[in-house]
Amino acid sequence: MKIALWTLAILLLAGCGARYEVIEDFVPPADSKARSCIAGCEQQRQACDTACDQRLQACRKRAEARARADLPARRRAYLDRLDIYLRERELWLDEKALQLHQRQLLEARIAQLEPRCTQDDRSGCSELQRLRRERDALVLPDPPERPEEPTLEALVARYQADCRRDCDCEATFRACYIGCGGEVRSRRVCVANCDEQK
Repeated sequence: MKIALWTLAILLLAGCGARYEVIEDFVPPADSKARSCIAGCEQQRQACDTACDQRLQACRKRAEARARADLPARRRAYLDRLDIYLRERELWLDEKALQLHQRQLLEARIAQLEPRCTQDDRSGCSELQRLRRERDALVLPDPPERPEEPTLEALVARYQADCRRDCDCEATFRACYIGCGGEVRSRRVCVANCDEQK
């Protein structure tokens, strides 16, 4: 238990400290041949970024087209589920009304028996206890959940969530830059809660 508390305290204190990010500085080589090599790296990175953006846009367009194609079937399925929901809700409302009526009858009968169940007169006490248990056992189940109507916007967003821009153009550029004789220097920079580092 003490270990868990110490671990929690350390984690809480660590969350309050300064936050750092790693910044990379690109130092070009001195000779002009190497600089033209680095210019080629820049062009490759731009081409990579452009191709990556195009793939992302194409993925998003495919996702939207898929959503438009799927929407009619999803709406039909929704209408089927809605019909079932409406029937279940009607049954639930009937059950609710029935239980309310039963509860009112039990409460009325309990009110009649309570004066007869005193310390002097025990007649009706067992019946009173039975009625109270019966009343307390009346528990209405949760209402049925209404199905969510599908919308084009929600479907597009769901399908587009799979579209990612993960081409790693930066890592390829970094490797090319170093291969051309450039240098990449990393440094830590405080970005939040910097006063606390003192």
